[in-house]
Amino acid sequence: MPLRRRAQYLLYQLGIRRTIHGFGDRKHPSDITFLIPDSLGDIAVNASVTRHFRALFPDARMTLITHPKYLAAAEFNPDYSAALAYDAELCPLTPGEQSYRDEIRIARALTPNMDVLFLCQPSAWCDALSARHTMLELQNRLCGVEEGVRLMPRLTLPSQAARRAKTFRAAHGGPAVFMTRQTFSFRLGPWHQEYCRDVAQWCVDRGVRVFDNSPEPVIRHRLCSAVGDLPLADAVAVATMSDASVSVRSGFVDLVGFSRPELPQYVLYPDGNYRFSHLSWWEWCSVADMGVTGAAEASSPFRTGEEATAAATRTQEWLEGVLDGR
Repeated sequence: MPLRRRAQYLLYQLGIRRTIHGFGDRKHPSDITFLIPDSLGDIAVNASVTRHFRALFPDARMTLITHPKYLAAAEFNPDYSAALAYDAELCPLTPGEQSYRDEIRIARALTPNMDVLFLCQPSAWCDALSARHTMLELQNRLCGVEEGVRLMPRLTLPSQAARRAKTFRAAHGGPAVFMTRQTFSFRLGPWHQEYCRDVAQWCVDRGVRVFDNSPEPVIRHRLCSAVGDLPLADAVAVATMSDASVSVRSGFVDLVGFSRPELPQYVLYPDGNYRFSHLSWWEWCSVADMGVTGAAEASSPFRTGEEATAAATRTQEWLEGVLDGR
């Protein structure tokens, strides 16, 4: 472990850098702030923590603070009383690069009346914490939720998005597979897109629609529709109303899975691990381990055409079983 990371972790162990800050009545708070600078997935996973504190303090105001590009993820969590985005004037840094002092400063500026502040994502100022624990365990630990009372993340589709998605599905009827082939946290190998094309072609050859969460459809076919330009909530709602989903692991997968845990989802992870971690990507952020009961998980480096073909065959066999039993 680099010396810088050792020093960061030591400051955390000594309590000099804390993830829970009390500014008012900590035992009976009426105003709670959660700060998550980065990623749809981390905001989605935070539903585990907010469920716990909403049960403890049903009348408390619970506010999420995040970067503007991730604000839409808050719409899925009814436990939040409000969701606020910090602007570039308050903090110009890229999400995930904020220092410990930056995070406290942002929270105090936007929620000055808070009783308790939870710093739920220390990736910039103590990434040793992120490397030591899974996503779900990390947030609960940082917010002081004891292991025996932790809850699985659960989300709710925004009602207007659900209505629009029902109208969309009525206009695009029949069996459908939702495909998410974009990710920001990691990259799959050069043959991944060929895998996606093979799976999509297999679907349309059998009369199954493909909704591709990208600006351009993965293949040119009347049954393959690009939905990447839909608002986030609408795209998630369409995915939950499909018969199955095939996705690269991303925060979008969390939003779909926690909104409809039983939806059959085939989730692909890359080989390798979270930075500095002994946990593989699969171990670190498994949606099945976070209560997504419909998830089937697999990994592939997609370095060669043979690996892509093998992965496509396994996916097609899974889809055949799901679609035959729908």
